[in-house]
Amino acid sequence: MWLKEEFMGLEECFKMTHLILDFFAKAMLEERDSSIEQYLLNFWSKDLSLRDTVDRIQTTVRFASSSQADTFIILFTWLVEQKLQ
Repeated sequence: MWLKEEFMGLEECFKMTHLILDFFAKAMLEERDSSIEQYLLNFWSKDLSLRDTVDRIQTTVRFASSSQADTFIILFTWLVEQKLQ
């Protein structure tokens, strides 16, 4: 996380996490291969606290272009899987 913060700043990292979450959710909803999006999401969010991650998920769901309920289920499932590993 520190390298991303060096180049972009902490607030920009949070903004980018929202975009990556959105791309991942869209790929899952469209039933496309989401392995690249998931890899980026896992790498980008690995140093974020649980609270920060939940804040980003909440923002992503609020501004989701597709079904908010489906987007939330996908992102919540991803979050639970990540924290159990």
